[in-house]
Amino acid sequence: LIVVNTPVPATTLFVFPLILTRLALLALPAPTPVHRLPRICPLLEVLDLSYNPWLNEPPGGQAGVENSETFLQRIEWKKWARLRVVGLRGCEISSDIATKVNMGRWEEVEVVMEEHPAFRTSMSDVEAMMRSLRLD
Repeated sequence: LIVVNTPVPATTLFVFPLILTRLALLALPAPTPVHRLPRICPLLEVLDLSYNPWLNEPPGGQAGVENSETFLQRIEWKKWARLRVVGLRGCEISSDIATKVNMGRWEEVEVVMEEHPAFRTSMSDVEAMMRSLRLD
């Protein structure tokens, strides 16, 4: 399932099928409670949250509050036993997230944070591609 540049409220998350194995929530215009995903979609193998700069902010507008967790820090990564790949391109996340994602795992999850040199894209490139896909 791929959702691009569309608001995804919590009520929408709850209708995602439990058997979902691949999910991409790309360039969402507003914060989404992604910390609920491990309970909603426990079988995820691939999760792409690229181009969501709000992932590095605390929920509920608590910016500047000490010890407040960000959206990404609130995710219980260990609940996804089958997770193999996490995409976080264009999110300006520190590299220590890979340690948190892989904590307590036998097999390491690939955390993709940088663009592949052959496929370098920016948010404006993604938006241009989306405009070219308009259905008439």
